Amino acid sequence: MTTSHRVGHHFLDPRATNGATQHLGDHYAGDVYQNFNNSSQFDSDPLDLLPAVCNASFDAASRQNGPFCLDDTRVEILERIMLWSDSASNDKPIFWLSGMAGTGKSTIARTIALKLQEKERVLASFFFVRDNAASESAKDFFTTIAKQLATSEDPALREKICAAIRNNRDIVHKAQRLQWQKLVLKPLTQLCEERQTPRDRPLAVVIIDALDECNNQDNVREILRIICGYGGLDHARLRIIITSRPETPIQLGFEDMPHILYKTLSLDDVSHEIVNADLIVFFNHWLKEVRGRHGGLSSGWPGADSVTSLVARCGGLFIYAATLSRFLLQNPKVCHGRLNLIMEEYQVSSNNYLEPLDRMYLTILRVSADDTSALSDHESETLQEHFNHVVGSIVVLQDGISAEALALLLRMPMMNVVGILHNLQSVIRYFQDGRAIRLLHESFREFITDSKRCTELRFHVEPERAHKKLLDDCLETMKVHLKQDMCNARDPAATIEKLQLNTASKRCPLLPHVRYACSDWLEHGQKSGLDLGNYGQLSEFFYTHFLHWIEAMCCMGKLAKAVGYVSTLLESPTLECRLEKFLQDAKRFLVLHGGTIAVYPLQIYSSALTFSPQNSLVRREFSLKKSDWLTRHHPARGDWDSSLFESHGAFPTTFSSNGILLAFTTVAEWPECHLQVWNVDCGTLVYSMRVSAGLSAVAFDPTASHIAFSVRDISSGSSDSDIACDESSSSDLGQDIDSTCDLATDNVDHVLRGHTEEVQKIVFSPDGTLLASTSSDHTAKVWDAYSGSLQCTLAGESCLPEISFSPDSNMVDFMDLDIDFPGFLRNKFSSDGSIFAVYAVGAQKVYLWRTADLSLCSVVSAVSGRPECKFELSDDGAYISIFDNKTMRVSEVASGNERVVLNGGYIEGIKFAPHANSIVSGSIYFGPITLWDISQTASPREASVIEHAHQITASADGTSITFISSALDSRKSSLNLMNFGQDHAPPSAQCVEYDYPIEKIQLLPESQLAFVSADVKEEHATAYLLDSGAWAAPTPIPPCEALTVSPSGLYLALAGLDHRIHIRHTPMQDSTVCLTGHCTAVQMIQFSPSDKQLVSVSTDEQVFLWDTEGQSAPVVLEYGPGQKIGRIREGVFSADEKLLACAYWNHPGKNRSPSVQLWNLGTGEPSRGLDSASSFLRTRTLSFSPDGRYLRTAEQTFDLSKSPTASLDLGTPMIVDPDHTLWITWHGKRVMKLPQGYRFQQYHSHDNILAIGYNGGGIAFLEFDPQKLREALGI
Repeated sequence: MTTSHRVGHHFLDPRATNGATQHLGDHYAGDVYQNFNNSSQFDSDPLDLLPAVCNASFDAASRQNGPFCLDDTRVEILERIMLWSDSASNDKPIFWLSGMAGTGKSTIARTIALKLQEKERVLASFFFVRDNAASESAKDFFTTIAKQLATSEDPALREKICAAIRNNRDIVHKAQRLQWQKLVLKPLTQLCEERQTPRDRPLAVVIIDALDECNNQDNVREILRIICGYGGLDHARLRIIITSRPETPIQLGFEDMPHILYKTLSLDDVSHEIVNADLIVFFNHWLKEVRGRHGGLSSGWPGADSVTSLVARCGGLFIYAATLSRFLLQNPKVCHGRLNLIMEEYQVSSNNYLEPLDRMYLTILRVSADDTSALSDHESETLQEHFNHVVGSIVVLQDGISAEALALLLRMPMMNVVGILHNLQSVIRYFQDGRAIRLLHESFREFITDSKRCTELRFHVEPERAHKKLLDDCLETMKVHLKQDMCNARDPAATIEKLQLNTASKRCPLLPHVRYACSDWLEHGQKSGLDLGNYGQLSEFFYTHFLHWIEAMCCMGKLAKAVGYVSTLLESPTLECRLEKFLQDAKRFLVLHGGTIAVYPLQIYSSALTFSPQNSLVRREFSLKKSDWLTRHHPARGDWDSSLFESHGAFPTTFSSNGILLAFTTVAEWPECHLQVWNVDCGTLVYSMRVSAGLSAVAFDPTASHIAFSVRDISSGSSDSDIACDESSSSDLGQDIDSTCDLATDNVDHVLRGHTEEVQKIVFSPDGTLLASTSSDHTAKVWDAYSGSLQCTLAGESCLPEISFSPDSNMVDFMDLDIDFPGFLRNKFSSDGSIFAVYAVGAQKVYLWRTADLSLCSVVSAVSGRPECKFELSDDGAYISIFDNKTMRVSEVASGNERVVLNGGYIEGIKFAPHANSIVSGSIYFGPITLWDISQTASPREASVIEHAHQITASADGTSITFISSALDSRKSSLNLMNFGQDHAPPSAQCVEYDYPIEKIQLLPESQLAFVSADVKEEHATAYLLDSGAWAAPTPIPPCEALTVSPSGLYLALAGLDHRIHIRHTPMQDSTVCLTGHCTAVQMIQFSPSDKQLVSVSTDEQVFLWDTEGQSAPVVLEYGPGQKIGRIREGVFSADEKLLACAYWNHPGKNRSPSVQLWNLGTGEPSRGLDSASSFLRTRTLSFSPDGRYLRTAEQTFDLSKSPTASLDLGTPMIVDPDHTLWITWHGKRVMKLPQGYRFQQYHSHDNILAIGYNGGGIAFLEFDPQKLREALGI
């Protein structure tokens, strides 16, 4: 096998692939090439950022053997088009060449392109092909055109286009209208304006062939609308040639724009005499080629009469002549016999112009079939099955693949596939170099799938049957090839870019046929006529390979498509009950973890499985698929709650009109803010751009092609009064409203200035032509959304937070009613203006009126009487949600009946989705943003008060976890003990509630004894000894300054209010030893491992080392020179008690001091400081390795041995990354991404145990194998 060589534009030699792969030189058909994000590559060639369909250009490698018009054929047509294209000025710069199938449109288009290329004209071409996914899609149409123009004959034009890319770095993500304007029209226009003489100005041509073969008719209309509807073609000296069948959408598209379309030319209207004359030239040319290859035919063969007869049989179709020529050239030695077969066919007069072509196709199929007379019936049937399988698959393929890939997909020997294709070269083209198989003309597909045209049933391809076989082939291929970590990255935090690089470097078994199977199996299933809801093979696939398939789709950047597949199957009315429940769970699993696994696919086996609820069906089904370094894990939740989507972000937010897109700001890495747009139905990030600060208002237009927003002024705490729209030169917006096309807002069209104070709300008119904004300056302004011009200003006597348009976009209503009601009020209108709500804070009620007649609908009670209690109305005024900072209550406006109660995170704002079946909540400054399902009544658990976990502590053997849980506004607290069994059995739990807040827990050996202290007056502690068998009756201890229990659990040490330390046996009430020495309050006491020594630290920073038997005076531990310390946090001895480490809160001041002090107790030397940051969220930060070589602190591990031999401390605990990226790290390597619900939660990490609180209540627990994790991370 040889690699495909480069032909035509240099961008056909890709730097990297996007959604494609190269394996052993194979090109997965329709590859879209795009560079990975790499600044150095961008600096070298901006064109690398533009995705381009390599097979689309007329001179692509896949078309190198394609036909051109022969000399002396199509002369008048070619001259007419070339004369038009050379016209220096033309007010109708679009030429539409139409014709029925087989009339030679594409050949004419290729010939025109070649002539223009030979004349060194600026040229670009896009040839749509139906059997090639990328070449039939309009997704990368405009970037492909731009890239070809930049790589054609004019270096100055290349520089203009490159400059446009530099100024619009996110142009790939922008609307196609902007791509056309910025990358094509504007560079060409600028070049024409800069050049003085018409001779020097480029006259560019874009050729679009077979537009009717674009896979989406909406895309066809959009392409026509963009290139025809925005003008500027003549100023850019740009000519566009379009060829297609006379399809209705294209006809209608041109009929709507007669002002720009040059008089069309239909090949169907060309006179028969001209067509037949061209066909005679065509036949004579190819018959001469046949004679030359045969070697024994006379120079006049087959004779003028035969040629005339052949022309008559063509019926004006050049595809007939071309197919017949290929049929004869396929095997020149038997050309005479083959020609006789065609000539002997009975020519019947018919009104169907395709009938001659059908007869020839049938003859070709008969000849291609092997002679089976000497074969057994079984052998004949096998050959026929192979033929039907291969040809049927090629006809219904959703995307082009190579012959090798097809053989692997069909699980058929390559020689069998090649043998079948070799006999069909006149209708199907295949290559030995890995290029995609393709039909030579669409008419063959139409013929062989129509039983009325393909009259011999042995050749007829029944589409449903072919699709079913391909579905089975796809499922079997995935079963065989998909596996965990199929790209062999090993790194659980490997990004999609790294996995794709592994794919490109041939280290991944994600071969072209596997990629095809993963991406297209559902299309075949939907077209197979099968009841997929009860198809056993599909169910089996999901139960065994679901996670592997998702990993593969993530590696290809197609997670959204995978979620779409799941959603499509869920719509099946006959879906089998078990599979339906599994798929419902799977969608929740994918959407809630989509933001992580879309970027880090292997996190599906660690983060997604670990943190999904205990009863998640996906978790249960694939519990054994977890990362092998995870030995035990237990989630914080037992079941999914009502949350549908979660991401880090801040209010305000806005939904698209269909409720699928959600926009908000997020602080990914402080201080950088990003405006992000998410598809909440799939859980995938659609777009992200940097902004200077958070937003004060944001809105989508009705089509979600534009988004407008106002950026807060971080210097004053308010938002700027300016508004900006679509494209300007600034990529870092200050305080404007920004309306951008297709969510691409790195630059903006217009800056709309006029408001003098904070912009409070933005709304588009129903038709998207107008944009209205309200401000705290008591004005509302209406703007033209396209030009950015101010249409009018509306003023009110008070603030105008609410504004809406009439359904026909001709009227705007702003609400400013004077309601006479005593006390402090908050009021609001629904978006449609139908409901007016007033919240009377003193009465703790919300009153709801209909604005049509000012009649009272209902009265709804507030969540609480707190000033922070707020409310929000659904767009249609049907529902109201009243909320404070922790609870949301949704009620029906008409009746006042409560619909659902939800608790979650810190709530400062909410917004209903347009359909009012979901609601999003969040805060203004930090996340998470959570989307809730409110279509059904919430469970009691969701409506209950959420208790947050803190003071998490694990037992020495890692089998038990204790933690305190308490509500934010309650002094009560609960003490929880969880005992974890082996394997994945649910833990046993014990919980007792106390009437006082608990500050500290100390878990003793075998979980038999716990020590609890609670805050009381005068900052002293009241202590309790607690036996695990009688938690409800703790033994009180007198107030003290500090206390601790020895590791053995035998001794209790407490510092009394007189600063003396008392040591006693835990069962006894009286102290046995009294240690005197501190003059100020004791902050910390800690026993050594043997119970024989004790260290204490007081507020005057004195550190004493005591003999617990009180036989000797305390040793005063000195600080090293210049050491400054803060408040003591904790202390720990090494196992041999020769070392002591104490952790302090960092000393306040500009210069951060070392937070850990280390003493060598054997030498008595002063301490040395170790610079290690403090962690406010981690409950235990210090520990020594058993041999004393390593000291583990809050964020790093210190090697104390000074050994030149590097060694890894396997006992280093996991750390939750302090930069708020929610990564769990180990030895500086990312291991596991935490879901948003674990942000800013306390956690315990010691040795190989990690336990972390969840903001919805409870804790998650995991245990890891250090050696296996080391191997996985490649440390």
